[in-house]
Amino acid sequence: MRGRSVPLALGVAAVFAVGSTSCSSSGGGGGGGGGGPTQPPAGKALLRFVHAVADARAFDFYAENSKAISGLVFLKGTSYIVEDTSSAAPIQVTPKGDSTHVLINTTVTITPNHTFTFYAVGPAANITTLFTSDSNTAPVTTAIKLRFVNVAPSGGALDVYASAVGDTLPTTPLIGGLQFKAASVYQLLAPGSWEIRMTQAGSRTVAVDDTLNSLNNGAVRTVVVMDNLGGGLPLHAINLPDAR
Repeated sequence: MRGRSVPLALGVAAVFAVGSTSCSSSGGGGGGGGGGPTQPPAGKALLRFVHAVADARAFDFYAENSKAISGLVFLKGTSYIVEDTSSAAPIQVTPKGDSTHVLINTTVTITPNHTFTFYAVGPAANITTLFTSDSNTAPVTTAIKLRFVNVAPSGGALDVYASAVGDTLPTTPLIGGLQFKAASVYQLLAPGSWEIRMTQAGSRTVAVDDTLNSLNNGAVRTVVVMDNLGGGLPLHAINLPDAR
């Protein structure tokens, strides 16, 4: 992608007001990142963005010196957009409409024929990033693939439980101790509906309760857990389609 360059005057003062504006992007948007491609064109890659800074207003995201996403609010993820490949693709994040205050200025490796997610992670006083390589390949068996990403600074390490909807909390977590700013490996589960609950590691008190309804064979999803709006508990989750 090509476009105007982003001024690199660093600043943080403009980030703290929590916003409620909607997202618009060249690749679509929304809380669950619906729509948009999940298979990259030959020689290209797919990239999406997640706003996980609970005490910040809407962000603009720039990729390879062009504005890729405008006005993405907290607790939202975008659809994938097509990007050129690069061993050092520049990524910048600014408050919406204010390119003079660059909150994140980094580079990532974008390889051809792959899919990726870039997370802006809070809190606003110490914004960091997470960059994951995603899977757009369906399981070879009759199954779905679920991955879990912890970008909730208030939650600490989390235990992840998966059960039939309405069942009691299982005795053993599907994933134990998922650390902050970590992504699990993809888990193979049967197609259908699943209740996903998360607790702080070692606790049986549910901090997140999310239902994934009617996932068809071959579905690939990433469940992202974040802080409450403004920061702190209770935690919230969104799920993003990695493949359909």
